[in-house]
Order: sequence, then structure tokens, then C-alpha cells
Amino acid sequence: PPGRLAPQVVLPDDILEVMADASKLKQALTNVLTNAYKYSSASPGNVVRVEVLTGTSARGAPQVRVAVSDIGIG
Repeated sequence: PPGRLAPQVVLPDDILEVMADASKLKQALTNVLTNAYKYSSASPGNVVRVEVLTGTSARGAPQVRVAVSDIGIG
């Protein structure tokens, strides 16, 4: 059942400032994390991992990527 998974959060050392629509960003992250927890098994050692990565795009613009990984059916 949801709630038994061990969350792991990996953040960069620097503080991030992201210019985005806060409500849409919150909705997107909530949907992704809810699905990760809902469809992952509560097996020992299973985690939902959230990783925030920073870098630059091919055009040289700064970017932030949020990656969510889990062991689930989707």
C-alpha cells in the first residue's frame, strides 16, 4: 500500500530559483509523485527517488530537470 515506500530526495548544493507557474508546477509534481507511490509495490528496498538536476540546454540556457523514478507498473 502507499505510504510504505522509502522516499529519497537528491538536491543540488546550490539554492535554485525557478521561474514557473507555481500552481501548474505543483500540480505536475503532485501527479507524478502520487502515481509513483500508487503504482509501486511496498517491497523492502523499493524507493521513490526524486532527483533535481541543473545544467544548460543545447542553446546554453540554464535549466532544471526533476526526475522521479520508482519500481512500478508504469
